Amino acid sequence: MTLSSRKEFNAVLLEAIDEGLEAALGESGKQVIYYHLRNSKGLGRESIPENPEAFTEFLNSFFGRGAQLIEKIIMERMCRKLEIQHEATENTTLTDFIRKIRQQE
Repeated sequence: MTLSSRKEFNAVLLEAIDEGLEAALGESGKQVIYYHLRNSKGLGRESIPENPEAFTEFLNSFFGRGAQLIEKIIMERMCRKLEIQHEATENTTLTDFIRKIRQQE
């Protein structure tokens, strides 16, 4: 899949985040995350692609080391949607992954 615009990339990223959160936490858990993200960080779902650092910081503060698993699931979903291969190391963060993909596009 090739993305023709940043807007298209952001839409795919939000789909991957939705799917990853839902896979890890269920629909209710996903909604709880979005609720707390907006109320504690002032970051709405639609703003995540432009500020992935705040999103990953929030996940880490909310889940601690468990955030790595959620980030990994989101990265796997993103790879599937973009039809790309990515060797995720334990130290690869979602923010680093997003930066890397944006540079390749």
